[in-house]
Amino acid sequence: MAPHKRKAKGEPDGSKKKQAPATSAASRRITRTMTTDGPRQAVFATAELIENILMHAPVRSMFAVQRVSRQFRDIVVTSINLQQRMLLRPPKSILAETWALIERRDDENHTEEYCIVRVPDSAGLPAFTAFNRADPLSLCLPVSALNPCLKTEQYPVRLQPTIIKRMENEGETLLMGISEKALREPGSWRNMYLADQFCKRALVSGGWKLKSKGQPLIEGEIYADVEALSPHGFTLGTLMDAVFLIARPNETYIRDHTVKCFEPLDTLLGRLEVETGTRAVLTNFTIERTGIVLPNEQELASALGARDSEMQN
Repeated sequence: MAPHKRKAKGEPDGSKKKQAPATSAASRRITRTMTTDGPRQAVFATAELIENILMHAPVRSMFAVQRVSRQFRDIVVTSINLQQRMLLRPPKSILAETWALIERRDDENHTEEYCIVRVPDSAGLPAFTAFNRADPLSLCLPVSALNPCLKTEQYPVRLQPTIIKRMENEGETLLMGISEKALREPGSWRNMYLADQFCKRALVSGGWKLKSKGQPLIEGEIYADVEALSPHGFTLGTLMDAVFLIARPNETYIRDHTVKCFEPLDTLLGRLEVETGTRAVLTNFTIERTGIVLPNEQELASALGARDSEMQN
């Protein structure tokens, strides 16, 4: 047997692993981007976190954010909470109660007093009013969120009507904030409810115009008292459709003369749009007798106190 050959001193040992080359300080440095990208990617990869963030965004921006990416669009479209906040799903009752404007009579002193009573269940209102010898003048639903396409009628501070006056008028007066909107133009705004409470009846007034190049200006008025067929109340689209099918304008103005009209507004506008080759647009749109009120913080606190005192009595 051949003797084992001893390795010379300093000869490299093949059994030992090669050491990794030393890395430079620059390659070992952790950059700021590396430390922030991880949490950012984790947030954008979690649909629930994006949903919670969007719940604090203005309603108008929630429509625009759907154009950011397909992921954002899918989150907005499939989230029930976001759809309800955008008023694209039936309203979710936040204050599940009815506000009643009542008139109290004191026959001995011959005085009358108006006040608001918050009734958790409107079925119990007749017994309450009978016990307190009060007549309910109107019933309204309090809302906390209004359609961003709508706004309440604005007054100077001194002339701002009180909530009692607004309830005497059977609810808030709302104005459509879209100037010269095409009457039958498709869009997400048509699917939005008026508020986060049901609005099932409305008195609508407004105006429209139709102008094409080389043709005289044609304009007219809108007036209709409508009720919603859906138990969830009106969306902007179903409200406008109901108005156009019911409204029968008595007069249509063409430049300097007036034409009598007896057909439904929808039929009239459809015929004029075909004849002129242009679309009719809204010039103003007012919604009254909505059956909803938008109380400010002071009015809400006052109504809370009124209910507490009634419960104690």
